[in-house]
Amino acid sequence: MKKLVVVLGAWALAGCGGEEAAPVAQSDCSLPDCEAIESLGTVGRPLHAVGTDALLGFRGGKGEKGDLFFHPIGSKAQAVASGVFAETVAVDPAGDVVLYLEPTGTAPTVRGEPVGVLQRWNVHSGATTQVLGDARGAAFGVCGDWLWSWHGGGTFANCAWMSAQQISTGKWVGLGDSCDGWSVERLAWFSRDCGSLVTAPGTEQVGVGVTHLASGAQQIVGAGTGSFLASPRLDRVVAPDGASGQLLLADLLTGTERSLTEGWVSGQPWRFSPSGYALIYQVQDAEDGNHLLLLRDGGEPVELSQGFAFVEAVGFSPNERAVAWVERSLADGRRHLWLQDTESGVRVEVDGDAFAGNDSSIAPVVDDGGAFVAWIDRDGSLRLADLARDTSWQVATGVDSFLFVGERLVWSDGTAGHVVPLPRS
Repeated sequence: MKKLVVVLGAWALAGCGGEEAAPVAQSDCSLPDCEAIESLGTVGRPLHAVGTDALLGFRGGKGEKGDLFFHPIGSKAQAVASGVFAETVAVDPAGDVVLYLEPTGTAPTVRGEPVGVLQRWNVHSGATTQVLGDARGAAFGVCGDWLWSWHGGGTFANCAWMSAQQISTGKWVGLGDSCDGWSVERLAWFSRDCGSLVTAPGTEQVGVGVTHLASGAQQIVGAGTGSFLASPRLDRVVAPDGASGQLLLADLLTGTERSLTEGWVSGQPWRFSPSGYALIYQVQDAEDGNHLLLLRDGGEPVELSQGFAFVEAVGFSPNERAVAWVERSLADGRRHLWLQDTESGVRVEVDGDAFAGNDSSIAPVVDDGGAFVAWIDRDGSLRLADLARDTSWQVATGVDSFLFVGERLVWSDGTAGHVVPLPRS
């Protein structure tokens, strides 16, 4: 597999539709068809894809309240809510429902997360329905006919009750309590069919809870608190294994469990493959530091990388043969974007000085199909790599946020939004 080649070219873009977008320099784009780029006007900051042909946008400053709007690509934007935080929004994977927190105050906890009214907005009818009056932070989600929320809880602890609601009937299912510890990336994961939910450990639920929503039946996996991860079909779960930093992989269909951290100091799960039969996770030892490992179903872990400071993003190709990730090097302090063929073991450096950060809007992302990777390079330019063709292009400069929406890449420079179809071969 040859090293990726960056192709340079030129393009021009004039604003169209709504408010005129600022023109972009011709030297900013090297895509095969730069003329395919269209303006979204003053889209503000793109937050979430809604289905494959629309997105949620946000107008307002970072960390401040602003306006939330629904923008079908190619049509006029529609206002959804005002006075909300960009971080407290969730979208149904099918693109039917949007959840957002209407803030009324701040929780008296260490983190001081916002609290308020959880609202449900129907994408098709435009109707808004109140769900809860005491929701907390960005801890909620929606999938199909079900939604979950973290609400109420103690005054000085980052623990609260977890509940799920069936949208069509209004039926609530209690899920116990969950605690938002520093090592917990998210508090709950839906199964791909939306019928089950896995929830973070709490003070009463010591271990990861897996609940079948229709029946309310629940089982506990693992013990203790810490990072956890669920496969897309929710047939495999990575859970804390008692001691701090220890992990186990549980197969919910067979009932078998295996340790992921035996012989290691600690571990952190990163991502399951689209089928759920492969897992990437990180472990640490006292001598060589961090290791990034790939575990296939029934096999032994294969090392992808070792000796780095930390990993920031991971993604699979559609056929699960290629893996892409961004790691911060201990040797030079730079962030490197890597691609590896998991069968041949050949590793390719996509970008030797990629930029990433804590803000999820600028972290590298892989498209839903796993064929493209988009990231911001050290010069602040948005780049797009085609993993199948081993080629990357510069898309634009001055980009502050971006995401994939179906077969398109959408980005914003803070004042105007732009969209371009993915350059399929």
